[in-house]
Amino acid sequence: MEQEKEEKRINRERNRTENDRNQQNGNSGRRKSPQNTMRINVDDFDEIKRKMRLINFYLYYRNSGRTPKILLQ
Repeated sequence: MEQEKEEKRINRERNRTENDRNQQNGNSGRRKSPQNTMRINVDDFDEIKRKMRLINFYLYYRNSGRTPKILLQ
């Protein structure tokens, strides 16, 4: 009985340190469910390209520290 309790305690500690390490590395223990992923209609490639350009535009200017010309007009 005592040995079993000790094993459970050791396992708990091991899991806790593993979880801490995973959080520091940015790894989530759980995978995102399909409901959280974006569904794209594959028929509309032009729309996808347009959205990707907008996303890349936003990310570039967000990380560059500059104001895009479009926002200055």
